[in-house]
Amino acid sequence: MTGLLVMSGDLSDQSLDVEALTKRLEGRRVAEDNDGNKNNCVAFAIFFLRRFTTVLGPGETIPGNGKDIAGNLARIKGLPSSSTPFAISVFSQTNGTATCNGAPCGHTGIVIAVNGDDVVTIEAAIEGHYGATIRHRRPSDFVNGVFTNINGVLDRDALNSMIGK
Repeated sequence: MTGLLVMSGDLSDQSLDVEALTKRLEGRRVAEDNDGNKNNCVAFAIFFLRRFTTVLGPGETIPGNGKDIAGNLARIKGLPSSSTPFAISVFSQTNGTATCNGAPCGHTGIVIAVNGDDVVTIEAAIEGHYGATIRHRRPSDFVNGVFTNINGVLDRDALNSMIGK
């Protein structure tokens, strides 16, 4: 199957069809966050967590800006986290260009695959593009990165249904 990336580490028996995921989510605009910001990185991460995991219920959210989401998710929901990118995780990083009340907001998104130094993410609010974007990044791109494991709470049936499997 084309576009199939095997996840790294102890999740190597699991995989996601990145090509199918890209076709269904690329450019998709998602829900508005609590502050009325449409389609920013936090709104996309919360959308993904609500729609494709069992960790957040309808209307439930994780507080914070992009730089806070992965750490707050780990703390509030008791999920493991790491400073190393791994597949099927929520990431947060402190670098980014957006500011919130004069301070850096950071950035958040979902790591969907890791293949060596290729970290495949799905994110929103990238360079003026507010729909979902699939990106290929390097581990060094994540300044002060936090990666929270959501593989154990991933709703693969919902994900497969969305991509037509």
